[in-house]
Parts: sequence; structure tokens; C-alpha cells
Amino acid sequence: MLRALRQPPFKACCPWLAEQACKWSEQFRFIVVYIEEAHAVDEWPVGSLTSVTEQPKALEQRIELAQRVHVSPTLLNGATNVEVLCDSMANYFQDVMACWPIRFFVLEPASGVLQFKAQPDLSPDVYGYPLESLSDWLNNNARSVVAL
Repeated sequence: MLRALRQPPFKACCPWLAEQACKWSEQFRFIVVYIEEAHAVDEWPVGSLTSVTEQPKALEQRIELAQRVHVSPTLLNGATNVEVLCDSMANYFQDVMACWPIRFFVLEPASGVLQFKAQPDLSPDVYGYPLESLSDWLNNNARSVVAL
């Protein structure tokens, strides 16, 4: 059963992501690519729950925020099975993959061919990603791809 998110989508997904990475660590590689802030306090503030930092102006600042995401007890909690990378300041990954503000992908490891792309559910009772769709995909396709 789907439930309403009580926090921003990325923050809401982090415990689930860390759990999946632990469960599937022998078969999938989990990577978080930290992109530009969706609701930076200096650009598009939407309240203290969501807007918690300014938009980084330099790659070093973005890397620092990515490191915080990785170690924060309320986010990835230092999950050793989740790699955290940073997009460039030109937002190359974000632009190519259309992943703002959040998206899940699964790529075939040898070719890099896209196998799965999560689609947001914007209905009022979900307003985010039905994580069950990615869980189902992982269950049905284990041993064949790398998760991103």
C-alpha cells in the first residue's frame, strides 16, 4: 500500500534505498548522484523541512553536501553499499538523464543501456515515487543489471 510522504521525496527514499542496497549488494551497484538543490533556500525555498541549504556555487560545496547526504543518520547513514557521486556544476548528468529533482535508473552493466526509469506519481496520496515499482523490477531482474 502506498502512503503519503511526510518529508521531501529524496529524504523519504533514503532509508529504503539503504535497505535495498544492503539486500541487493551482491547483484546490484547503488549510486546516488548528487545534483543541484531542488529547493535551495536562496532560490526556491518551500519551508524549513525541505529547504535546508543554499545552492552550491562551487563543486567543492556540492561535494561537501553530497558527503553530508552519505553520512547523515536521517539520510543514507553511511551505507557502505551506496556510492555517492556529484554532478558537475554544469549539471551534465542532470541534463542528460532528466533527473531533477529525483529519479531512479537501472542500467545494463556492460553496455550502459537504460533498463528501468522510475516515473513519479503526482497523485495527492503519493506525490513521489512508488518505490515498489523499483523493488519489483529488482526482484524480477536480479543477476542481470547494475542499479544506479
